[in-house]
Amino acid sequence: MPTHDDKMYMIIDDDVINNMVCQLIIKSVVPNTRTLCFVNPLEALEYLTNKDSVKPEIILLDINMPEIDGWQFLEKYENLDINTKIVILSSSSNESDKYRAEKHPLVVNYVSKPLTIEKLMKIVRNVVDNE
Repeated sequence: MPTHDDKMYMIIDDDVINNMVCQLIIKSVVPNTRTLCFVNPLEALEYLTNKDSVKPEIILLDINMPEIDGWQFLEKYENLDINTKIVILSSSSNESDKYRAEKHPLVVNYVSKPLTIEKLMKIVRNVVDNE
């Protein structure tokens, strides 16, 4: 049976401070879980395409990022055929973003920023409880 020691959470957000906060909260809920942060979604895709890379249990994905946004990342990610849960983190108040997230087969949650400790802990606990 897998342990949390071999689980990994991925954070893709161009906000370095947000990434650090997410990492700290995840480690407080699941101490032995690895976290991997990317500020550039293209680098995250490069990591995920490597057949030897550890695939994440969950991806926390920002929508509004430079180079490619979260939606473009999802389009490319779907082609990789990796079954990872994705939680959208967004400062967007656009209802069409929420609707689009609800309809996407890989997205399990849409969380509005600013993130709070309570919001992130709930997300992580839901993932841990559903394993």
